[in-house]
Amino acid sequence: MWTIRILGELELSSGDERVELPGAVYGQTLLVIALAGRTGLSQSELHRALDDVGSGCTQEALQRRLSDMRNKWDLPLPHYRERKRYTLDEEQVASVDAWEFIDGVAALAADADPQEVDRLLRLWRGNPLVDVDERARKRWRAVVDARRRLIEVVEAMDPAAAAA
Repeated sequence: MWTIRILGELELSSGDERVELPGAVYGQTLLVIALAGRTGLSQSELHRALDDVGSGCTQEALQRRLSDMRNKWDLPLPHYRERKRYTLDEEQVASVDAWEFIDGVAALAADADPQEVDRLLRLWRGNPLVDVDERARKRWRAVVDARRRLIEVVEAMDPAAAAA
């Protein structure tokens, strides 16, 4: 099972083993697909998204890249023809920190449990948006919106609960 962490520098693990991809374009491709969430991206959406993050290429080169990611590193990317979208294969993915963060914040009640708030805050290992240009920021919208909501929850918490 794969663990994909993008709320900080990209980190990939298969089981207990950390996986390093051989080049930024592979990482950017995986990042864009992970940020698309469970609905994924169409072929043209993925191509445009990769242009936005500076990892654009021809459709043929993109297909080779995705094939390499599936076949050489066994990344959890099902074939496009199976789903008609580029997504992560949830049957092979134990967790994606961004998905966990977005879902966790959405489930927070007004009187949120401080331990749950703390768990969500700990998913952040740095600022993944530091080097992201304006064109690519739209891919992060759901994460940024969830972060904004979490900050509002923290600010509205009882000071004693927040201190805990």
